[in-house]
Formats: sequence, C-alpha cells, structure tokens
Amino acid sequence: EIRLAVGEPELEIANIETVLESLYTNCYYLAVNQTSYRFNTYPNLNKILADRKASIQNDSITERINSLIEKVFSSESGVHVVYFRENSRSIPNQPVITLVVLSPEYSSQDTATINLIETLIKESGSQARTYKSAVIFSYVDTDIKLREEARKLLAWEDIKNEETKLDEEQNQQLRENLMKAERDLKETVWRSYKNLALLGKDNSIRTIDLGLITSSAAKSMVKLIINELRKAGEIEESINPNFLYRNWSPAFTEWSIKSIRDAFFASPQFPRLLSANAIKETIARGVSNGVFAYVGKDITGDRYHPFIFNTTLKSSEVEISDDVYLIKAEDAQSYQQKITEPPKLTVVEAQGIETKAEVVDNPIPNDDKNKTHVVADSTQKYVVTPKSSLNWKGEIPPQKWMQFYTKVLTRFAANTDLKLTVKVEFEVAGDVSEQQKNETKSALQQLGLDDEL
Repeated sequence: EIRLAVGEPELEIANIETVLESLYTNCYYLAVNQTSYRFNTYPNLNKILADRKASIQNDSITERINSLIEKVFSSESGVHVVYFRENSRSIPNQPVITLVVLSPEYSSQDTATINLIETLIKESGSQARTYKSAVIFSYVDTDIKLREEARKLLAWEDIKNEETKLDEEQNQQLRENLMKAERDLKETVWRSYKNLALLGKDNSIRTIDLGLITSSAAKSMVKLIINELRKAGEIEESINPNFLYRNWSPAFTEWSIKSIRDAFFASPQFPRLLSANAIKETIARGVSNGVFAYVGKDITGDRYHPFIFNTTLKSSEVEISDDVYLIKAEDAQSYQQKITEPPKLTVVEAQGIETKAEVVDNPIPNDDKNKTHVVADSTQKYVVTPKSSLNWKGEIPPQKWMQFYTKVLTRFAANTDLKLTVKVEFEVAGDVSEQQKNETKSALQQLGLDDEL
C-alpha cells in the first residue's frame, strides 16, 4: 500500500525501501511487523536503545573493543602478535616478525602516532633495538566508529539482560539487532585497522594503507596483513641463494650463520622471513649448488672443520650459530687449493729441544713405536715422540648427530689416524621391507662403504 501510494513514473522505486529502513532504525514510536507499519503510543526498541546507550561507561566500551581486536588479530604461523604496547621494553627484541597492534586511541589522524611508532622501532628499553626490521605496526584510521558500534552492542546486550516488558515482536527484533550489532562491530574493527607502519629501505618509517577491507578477505587480520606485505615484497617465505651472494656483507669474508639470519630481521635492505628455517634451506641449496661453502673453525683457527662445498647439504644439517660460517665460492676454491699444497717446514718440540725439520719419508719400525726417536740428516735434526690415543663410546640421539660431528669430530679430522666406527640399529613393527634394505645398500655403495646388512 505504501509503494502504491507514493509510486509514480518519475520516482526511483528503490528509494522507498531506503526510506522505510531509515524510519525503522530511527523512529522511536514506529512499530514494524513484516509488511505492517504503525505508530504506537509506547516507545519502540530504538527509544529504549537510545536511553541505554547514554548509560554505557567508556571503560566498558574500551574493554569490549580490545577483546574483539585480540580475536580478529589471531596469531598466524611465523608471526608473534602483541597488543596495545606503548613501552618499547614490552615489545620483544627478537629475530621473529612481530606485529604490534596499537590501541585504538592511536589513529592515523594524530601525528603523535607515527612519533610513537618511530620510538618503538628504534628502541628496546634503554638500548637500541637490534631487530628493527622485524617489528610491524597496525593502527586505526579513527576510533570514532569503533566506539559508536561498541556502545550500541553493549546497549543491546543490556536490554536483553534487563528488559522484561518486551512483547514477542520486540523480542524478535532484539535478537536480530543483537546479531547485527555483533557483525557491525567486527566489520568496523577490520575496516578501522587499515594502516601499517614498518621500517622502510631508506631507514625511515614507511606507512601502508590497506584500503577498504572486510572480514571476507581472509580468515584473520594477521593473515591478510601477511598476504599484503608479501605482495609488496616486504615479507618472503624463501630466499634464493644468489640473493644472499649479491647482498653479501662487505664486513665479512666469513659470515656467521647467526649473523646472516639476523640480517633478515635487522636490515631493511633484506626482506623479512616468516621462518628462520628459510635461511637453512637457502644455505643448503647454495652450498649444494656451489654458490658458497658451509664451514666451521677448528681450535687453531687455520683450518675449516667442517668444510662443505659443492656437495649435498640438507637444511636440517645447517646450524644457526656464531660457530659456523658461509664463505663465497671463490674463497672456498682458494682454500681447497691451499690445503692440497705440499707440506712445508714444520717445528717439532720435545724434551725441551726445538728443531726445524722437513717431513721425513722413512717410517718408524712398528716394534719401536713406543720409543722416542731422534731423526737426523746432514743439516737438521728433530724429535719424534711416542703416540697416545683418545677413545669414546656412547649413544647419540638423532637430533645431535650434526652437532657431534661439528663440535667433536672436526677437532680431529686433520689427523689421518682418526678412525670412526659406526654401529646402526633400528627396529620396526613386522619385517624390514626389501625396499628399505635396497635403499640402504644403495646409499652405502654410493659412499664407497661396505653394503653388508
């Protein structure tokens, strides 16, 4: 009847629906039941809502908003999320992508927000922040709409809990309004947190506007932010070994694995990584392809143990530590040539006598190995001392195999008399398959070892 009464050729019929909806949400005495509209002498839910909204406390609004923000910004793998931090000491200084969600009171409309972000990025308590590039900030455009929607939701909840004189029609409207208010507040959180700030490549604060976003864009706000930063090249899941080679730090010939990992979270010139394991995979591929060598230093510091270059290295074997390093391919090749050169004059000390000698080819008789021998030629003399031995036997858990090799065996790898005996045992339910036996034998043969099982 309303449409028929006001409809005419020049009227856009959709405007009627807009007006009716506006009347329904704003009038204090209009009652609507499906297609029936009437004015009553008693107030409707809009009037009750307006009265309730005036009594909602600001602390309750803030608490409700913050609670929903934490749900919207649920954590994602590889990202550490912290909420409402204003003190640099309370933001972890760690080589992990850290998303700091600022309180809604810090908006893009306030210049103090960027000043705060700059301080939090550069400082960690009383010290300078090491992993400046790891920290990313998310903040609102404005908090006005957020507080308005939160106040409305809290008012509807109060009406539900305290109003007892509602008729069936009003109760139905109350349920619908509650659901709508919850949806509206959630969507307002998504739309409000549209701003990101992080350290730019020029070492100044870079801001990113995500535009108009809704909850349908991703399963969580953190996921959406990661996706947007990945598109912008600010976050990567993996790195090509050649990137590391091209961006090699000029301060190092030997670049420790830990320092390499740290560079991806400290320097804005490097993309941020979702996982430190990506570094291991990059190093493993680079070593396997001969881009660089994976090395460790022995006690004397003039030899590398281990020295792995242009051969297969698994990412699980890469240790993120200050004790292991990468060197470039050209340095690895120079080192290989150096260690294959003929031995030169050696200094030997024994019994208080120091003499210089060349390496002597004549062997010591087996039956005299426990005696001290003085070997001399026409011009030089040196002393050969008795030999001693060091033995160890024990079990090593799988996760420490590589560490055992790096920390223990490499100290003696230069000794040609080092013998390593390995006994392998494992049990499976039922019989060991022929495929397992054949694969094990094949692997042993490739290493030039006895393949008897």
